[in-house]
Amino acid sequence: MTNLIKDPTFSKGFSILRRSLLEDNHTGLMSLPFSNLEAPTYRLAEYFTKVDLYHERDVRVFEGGYSICNRAKEVIRDPQGRLTLGVDCHDEYDHPRQPNEPWPHLLVEQEFGYRPLSGMKSLIVELDVEILALESLMGEDRNDLHTLQASLYLAVGDRNPNSKSHRDFYWFGLPFMDAPRLDYPKPYCSKDVGKEDATGKLIYCIDPHIYLPTRFGVGDKARIKLDVLKCIYDGFAKAQELGYMPFTDKRDLGLISLNIGFEATGAISGKIRIDKLNLMEEGENE
Repeated sequence: MTNLIKDPTFSKGFSILRRSLLEDNHTGLMSLPFSNLEAPTYRLAEYFTKVDLYHERDVRVFEGGYSICNRAKEVIRDPQGRLTLGVDCHDEYDHPRQPNEPWPHLLVEQEFGYRPLSGMKSLIVELDVEILALESLMGEDRNDLHTLQASLYLAVGDRNPNSKSHRDFYWFGLPFMDAPRLDYPKPYCSKDVGKEDATGKLIYCIDPHIYLPTRFGVGDKARIKLDVLKCIYDGFAKAQELGYMPFTDKRDLGLISLNIGFEATGAISGKIRIDKLNLMEEGENE
């Protein structure tokens, strides 16, 4: 089996993306490398944050690890190769977010190019994740618009340059936090909307009962090992049923990217620790 995740212990650091998908996020990025041998393979996305790491950051290197922090977020790689992601929304919001107003993100991303699904026998997500902290700063101002989501997403797209849907894609998701809106995350299928740089693509999140313990909150740890290949094809079938990717042939699907982390749609702070992150491909001939 082949691990598609480069640098699974986060040893090499990050390139810092700009604040919106509408900006150029492929050239001239700030790089925070922590290896003398290789450039970072991960990108750190903080879309629509008011306190971005480009302008405000405290970077520290210690034996076996590093930290990249400011007053709104923290990214810490410890000597065990674990990654802690934290968001503090005290300074991200000066009023309760209204519909169609953007929200801050803290996502770890990695691009695959177009990794074809054809020829795969299985595609296994291995993820050990623990919820370390959760705090709502909103009181009675919070409603169902305001939550803190943590998920893993794969962008799955059309890799055939001769297809009318070439480069079109949908989001395949494994949610593991949607709090305090929900005690337990739920499956989800809807168009990506709500902010100016929304992709307009389908978001297809599967039922977390398949891979999460029945209780998953602060202090709990999930050890996820799930073959998602069939679920990805199910998501593609649903996308086409709803009118997305109409000219894409199933045989032309490929992986584009992976991201994992937070979206804070309200003034809610939290922290997770990623102890393992692998994406294992098994070929048909293995």
